[in-house]
Amino acid sequence: MSRRGRIVAGSAATIIAALLAALLTWVWFDRMEQGWQARFQESEQLRDNPMLAATQLLQAHHYAVHAVPTLDDALRGPLPDGTLLVADQGGEMTPQQLAQLLRWVARGNTLITVPQWAPRSAPSSPDSRVAPAPPARTGGRAPLAPLLEADLLGARYGLSLSYHNKVRHNCDDSDAPVPARHKPNDDSDNNDDDDAGKQPAPGGWRHIACLTLQTAYPLELETDNTALDAGTYAPQPLLSDSDGLAVRGYAEGRGLVVFMAHPYFGHTELRRYDHAELLLALARLHADTNTGASQFTIVRHLLVSTWYGALWRAAWPFLCPLALLLSLLLWRALRRFGPLLPEAAAPRRALLEHIDASGNWLWQATGGRELLLDAARRLTEDTLRRRAPALAMLELPQRIAELARLHDFSPADLQLALADAPARRPQLFTRQIELLQQLRTHYER
Repeated sequence: MSRRGRIVAGSAATIIAALLAALLTWVWFDRMEQGWQARFQESEQLRDNPMLAATQLLQAHHYAVHAVPTLDDALRGPLPDGTLLVADQGGEMTPQQLAQLLRWVARGNTLITVPQWAPRSAPSSPDSRVAPAPPARTGGRAPLAPLLEADLLGARYGLSLSYHNKVRHNCDDSDAPVPARHKPNDDSDNNDDDDAGKQPAPGGWRHIACLTLQTAYPLELETDNTALDAGTYAPQPLLSDSDGLAVRGYAEGRGLVVFMAHPYFGHTELRRYDHAELLLALARLHADTNTGASQFTIVRHLLVSTWYGALWRAAWPFLCPLALLLSLLLWRALRRFGPLLPEAAAPRRALLEHIDASGNWLWQATGGRELLLDAARRLTEDTLRRRAPALAMLELPQRIAELARLHDFSPADLQLALADAPARRPQLFTRQIELLQQLRTHYER
C-alpha cells in the first residue's frame, strides 16, 4: 500500500474511532447517569380536600374558612354569618335543609351553589317562584318520571344546567354570536343533535363569560358549552354576567343566592381565567365592617347523612346507656371465672361391661358371693377403725346395737349386712352391699 493510501486509511480509522467514542459517551450520560426529572405529584391534603387551593386563597385574604364534609354536618348547629359555598352537587337537598338555608340567607348572608342538570318539565318545589310548566301531552299514557333528582333550590329560582354555545374573543367583544341551545332530555330533539352544544370554539374565539362585580375590570369566566338555563318565568337576577350564562345572583331577604354554571373554585379550575378573583369578589359580598373579612364555610358534598348517622345524632343519650346495659347483660350471661373446663370424658363402655361380667361370674361361681361380701365388710371395718375407733373395738352384737341406736337402720338389717351369710336372693344380697356402702360413706365424710 502506498504512503497516501496508508494516510487515508489511518484518517478514516481515527474518525470512526472518534465517532464511536462520542456515541459511547452520549449513551453513557443518557442511560447510565442519574438526572433530575419533573414529575406531577399530588399532595395527600389535596386528595382529601379538593378545595384546598380555595381555602388557602381565602385564608391569605384574612377569611376564617371552615370546611365541613356534608351539608347535613353544616346544618347540625347554627351556621355562622358569612358565605356558604356548596362545592359539589352530588346528592339531593331535603326540603328541611332548603328551608333552613333560606332562613340563613335571608338574614343577610350569601349562598353559592351550582344547579343540577334537570329537564324543563322537572317538578318545582311547593314554594317555587316559577310558574309550573303545563302538563305534557302523553296520548293517554302515564308520563315518565324524571330520571334526575329534583333540585329544590334550582327549581325555586327556575334554573338548571344545559348546553349553550357562547363564544367571544374577549370581554371587550360585544358582538358575540347568538347562543345555540341544546337541552338534555328533550324528546323533540333529534339524535344527531346530541353533541351539537359540545362543538369546540372556532379559532380566535373562546367560551367565556364576562362579569363585573365590584372589580376594576370585567372578570373572564369559562363556560365550556355548559351554562345556566333560566326558565320563562324565572325571576330577574340581582347580579349576572353579561349573557346570564355563567353567574346569576338572586335576592333572598337581605341576603343573596348565587348560582354558577361551573364549580369554578376547585383545584384545577381556580387557576384558570379570573376564577380566583370571582371567589374573592363573592366573599366580599358579605364582609365584616370592622375587618373587611368574615366567616367562609365550604361544604364539600351535598349528601344526605346515613340512617345510622342520623339515629346516633338524634338519640345518642339513649343509645349509650342501652349499649352499656346490653354489655352488662352479656357479661352476666357468660362464664366469667377463667377458661371453660373441658367436658368430662364419657364412661367407657368396655369397663362397664367388664365390671358387669365379673359380677355375674362371681355371683354364679362357688364362693363368689362370700368373696364380694367379705370385701365390702373389710372396707367397712377399716373405715370404722379410722373414723370411729370406739365402735370398731366393740363386739359384733354390741356394735350392731350401737349402730342401730346412732342411725336409722333396723337391727335386723345391720345383722344381715354385718354378720349373716351372703343371701341367695339378689334383692337381699344387694341390700347387704348397699347398707355396708351407706355406713362407709357416712363415716368417710
